[in-house]
Amino acid sequence: RVVCRLLEHQPSAYATSGEADALALVDEVASVAAQLVRHEFGRHVVNSVLEHGSDEHRAQVVRILRSNIMGNAMNRSGSYVVEQALKYCSEEDREAMLDQLLLQHDGLLAMSRSQAGCHVVRAMAKLARERIISQLRELAPQIQDSKYGAALLLDLGL
Repeated sequence: RVVCRLLEHQPSAYATSGEADALALVDEVASVAAQLVRHEFGRHVVNSVLEHGSDEHRAQVVRILRSNIMGNAMNRSGSYVVEQALKYCSEEDREAMLDQLLLQHDGLLAMSRSQAGCHVVRAMAKLARERIISQLRELAPQIQDSKYGAALLLDLGL
């Protein structure tokens, strides 16, 4: 939590090269993000980097997320980080993540049926509504028979 608060209250200190200590701290967090993404409490630190960090740090986190995008999207803690990345990262990184998630064999179906994954699908629908909705319509019969899938379809008006 301390690192999160530092990131929230000193944004200019680590977004620029002015404060070497703060920048080194964010560099360290970004370098171990692979371990933090799926950690119950570590994800909060990575989310703070995504929200308050530099574009370079966001891109570094996205590279880590993309190395196992489906695993992160289906993980309880990892799914929160994927959602935040879809919200705060550059358009190019968001599109790359969306494409990678949608290219996974049965990826949208699997995410729609899982508790963690359905949150990522909602975030994806905010970015590319038509694209996601059309695919969900095709998968609706398979999605409806799961608890989380039925709720997702209802939330999205399908």
